[in-house]
Amino acid sequence: MSELPLSIFIIARQEGDRIGHTLEAVAGLAAEVIVVDSGSDDDTVAVARAHGARVLRHDWEGYGPQKRFAEEQCAQPWVLNLDADEVAPPALVDETYIGGKEGNKHSAKKLNAGRGVTGKAAVVGAEVRKDKKVVAMPVSKTDAIILQGFVNANIEAGSTVRKTTVAWNT
Repeated sequence: MSELPLSIFIIARQEGDRIGHTLEAVAGLAAEVIVVDSGSDDDTVAVARAHGARVLRHDWEGYGPQKRFAEEQCAQPWVLNLDADEVAPPALVDETYIGGKEGNKHSAKKLNAGRGVTGKAAVVGAEVRKDKKVVAMPVSKTDAIILQGFVNANIEAGSTVRKTTVAWNT
């Protein structure tokens, strides 16, 4: 799979026993992976670096400020935030509201709408890990009929499917 113009960022502390699995699951997906560590004294930093992540140290200022700091370090126009223990199973169906970083937009295009899904496109996508097949499409709404139709059309019968929802903060 070729790298996308995507930055993946993870905030972490004491995640050495699980962050490696998360980083393995996204290997080769993004142009950069950033781990912001808030003072781990286990092997979190070493594991993240061994998986090619750029690791930054930033003292904990709270959940929101830590996420915001991590996002601000991202160089790519698209960002994805993962938890340190978030690992994609064999088939991942993702109902995501995505948007480019507000800082990358022309001032006339900025929404200044704050957090949440305002002004963002709803996208449903699926990735089947065994053959690296990725399918995504924008949808007008994310009700059960739309999502079930997408799964039925794109996921092999008998697959293990995990649905996730991410509200994008740009």
